[in-house]
Amino acid sequence: MEAIEFMQRTINEHPDSVDAYLFLNYLLANMISEEQGWGMGDENKRNYIVDLLIKYIDESYEKFSHNAEYLFYTAKICGYADWYLSWYLRDENRDYKAMFEKAIELDPDNLFYKQIYLTHIYESTPMKEPRDIEFAKKVLAQDPSIKKIFDEKGALGESVWWSLTYNSREVLGLPRYSDEEIASWKRGAE
Repeated sequence: MEAIEFMQRTINEHPDSVDAYLFLNYLLANMISEEQGWGMGDENKRNYIVDLLIKYIDESYEKFSHNAEYLFYTAKICGYADWYLSWYLRDENRDYKAMFEKAIELDPDNLFYKQIYLTHIYESTPMKEPRDIEFAKKVLAQDPSIKKIFDEKGALGESVWWSLTYNSREVLGLPRYSDEEIASWKRGAE
């Protein structure tokens, strides 16, 4: 709860910070989706966190609904907790599919918006046009100019980076997970 209070203070001090809202919304959605690790089995606590997430999505959407980056990351965040927010996300302005689409409309040349959108919404393989293949190669090579964008977003960026890596492997016809990832999981299970 200290992290929530810290982010709320940050928002109060910097009410026009897109990142402050994104980080708080991601924290709340992560708490909901990973409920066992956060003690969210308590229904009152879970409802409180869901209500906070809705409050801050509403507040931030009002401020940043014409910001492609905000819309993209908020759509991704809503996807983490969509089973708790499904009734809320039926509002055409809050529907995370619509948020992805508006982000793409506002920034049509952003390849990672398109790749994440296709995989997240349609569960389809990202496009395999030459520019998509080149982009996938850069992602898997951890091109610093691309990686930096996600490093600046902390845990939220790491989550999106993982999705992009997964998508890029599919674009290039590689196995979903690298041998290193599989080995790491096996070590963790032992």
